[in-house]
Amino acid sequence: MVINMKTENLAEEKKVNNWTQYFWVFIGLAGFTFSLVVLYLAMRAVMDVGGYCAEGGAYNVAVHCPRGVAYLTPLSIFGLFVFGTVYITNALMDDWNVSFFFGRPCLERWGGIFWIIVCKN
Repeated sequence: MVINMKTENLAEEKKVNNWTQYFWVFIGLAGFTFSLVVLYLAMRAVMDVGGYCAEGGAYNVAVHCPRGVAYLTPLSIFGLFVFGTVYITNALMDDWNVSFFFGRPCLERWGGIFWIIVCKN
């Protein structure tokens, strides 16, 4: 009788975890899609002014960026990483822990790659 009670409690706990997992999968997928659309629209705005633009600095800027592009582009790229990680870790949580491969260590590796590229130039 005790064994049945424990397995019933585990089944209820698993059911609760599934609903929260579905919620986070939806949030991750919706956020990833939104970030991808914002990045696409920002890049289309840059393509409309000739494919390149600049803002600020001490130099004379020939082509100014459209309004908001300088802020939306890096934020949308960051959103792709964050929401993609949320989606992948919750969508595949039953199989294995993919947060090790796609979570913070992955972001640190990408940061290291970009740091190497910047320091070499």
